Amino acid sequence: MLMSVVAEQLELEMVRRLHVVGLLDRPTANRAVEQVPWSAALWGSMLEGSDRALAERVAPDLAVALWPPGVARPPQRWWRTPLGRALKLAVP
Repeated sequence: MLMSVVAEQLELEMVRRLHVVGLLDRPTANRAVEQVPWSAALWGSMLEGSDRALAERVAPDLAVALWPPGVARPPQRWWRTPLGRALKLAVP
């Protein structure tokens, strides 16, 4: 599957978070990890596509999913990554 740099980074970010789930329930995490490449490619294309309204709707949800409020904040340098820049550009 050909993926953009944003989608590749999103895939890595999602898999990292699922590894935590794997500590509690490995079979469920393994099934979820199998879906990650497809999901990351889809969400990456929504962020980078020509439909800016769609990107604006998807970006806040992705940001909260990756960095839940009150749990963690991305380091400042993360916002300079391809995925960080794509999210920042898409949030109105």
